[in-house]
Amino acid sequence: LAIDPQRKGVVFFGSRDQGLFRSDDFGASFREVPGFPRIETRLPNPTPERWNYLTQAVGIVFVLFDPSRGGALYPAVSTAGASVFRSLDGGETWKAIPGQPLGLRPIRASIARDGVLYVSYGREPGPNTAHDGAVFRYAGGEWSDVTPIAPRPEHGETFGYAGVCVDAADSNRVLVATAFRDHVAGSGGDELFYSTNGGASWIAVGQAGQRDVRRAPWLDFGRGVAHVGHWMYAVALDPFDADRAYYGTGQTIWACTNLRVAARGEPTRWVVHAVGIEETVPLALASPERGAHVLAGTGDISGFTVFDPTDVTENPPLWGPTFKDTTGIDFAGQRPELVVRVGSRGWNRERDRDTGAYSLDGGRTWRAFDAYPDPQWLRYLAHGEIG
Repeated sequence: LAIDPQRKGVVFFGSRDQGLFRSDDFGASFREVPGFPRIETRLPNPTPERWNYLTQAVGIVFVLFDPSRGGALYPAVSTAGASVFRSLDGGETWKAIPGQPLGLRPIRASIARDGVLYVSYGREPGPNTAHDGAVFRYAGGEWSDVTPIAPRPEHGETFGYAGVCVDAADSNRVLVATAFRDHVAGSGGDELFYSTNGGASWIAVGQAGQRDVRRAPWLDFGRGVAHVGHWMYAVALDPFDADRAYYGTGQTIWACTNLRVAARGEPTRWVVHAVGIEETVPLALASPERGAHVLAGTGDISGFTVFDPTDVTENPPLWGPTFKDTTGIDFAGQRPELVVRVGSRGWNRERDRDTGAYSLDGGRTWRAFDAYPDPQWLRYLAHGEIG
């Protein structure tokens, strides 16, 4: 969804599967833009007997107005063919930009005040599939490959690129994120790259950054240090402060407060910039008569013991062991400080093998169960048979 900065009331909307639409009355009504190509963007479904969210239509992934040239705008379609289009007459006619890269799908894009355009690409639209990708710069009618680190699918280094942002005031300052690199052995996970020379060279500022999780202490998942994150499809550079940058993940929003030190080889500093925002689901709740206000089992982040709803530092996560999902939690009625919980194995993989734990101090600290039922007896209870 993009608003024309020079024509009052003109809005363009790129849909997933119905084409490009335009409004001339501030969004009160829309009509499909004639002449803009309808391109199929669905991937083949490897499991046709059931719905697969990774194969749904992606459609138009961005619409950008060129601030350096009135009436010029760029929409892009998630296709490996000619994907980035341009109109020089306010959306009346359209042409695919010549010389653009083919074979990859555009993911995100950003444009500076002087019209320099950066586009990130992936072989698949993501988020949990991206086996190839690149970053390209379009300036002066020419495309150039400015990919920080090129994937090497033939060597198992399969990943793409996601969020990208160019400083609105300085087309040489660029921030870009990888996508789905966390599954590449030895990579350390996804990375953020920062350039001050238009992509001629890049500095990795994500994994080596120092992270302050005091606003959301559960973000280290019991490891003692927070990870750079994943699903980094939204990144931003502050055009008024060269030290500030932001990116969103599947967990939170991170803000950098000293980006310029990266050029001196010093680590960047990142702080949690989202309070009360978390993509999770409450799966189990219990409220004892004394002690904690609530014991909360959640999806993906194990859960919390809430002693003070106004102070996150007083609400310890359900760690030691850490579960991915805490699916059940309860306390003893006559002894509320005795708490028990069950769930699925944690994100720490090898370390968090347990699926049950108990607490003797009302949910502040935990011990894993000493033993578990024999799986054969569980099958017997569930199905009435052994073996």
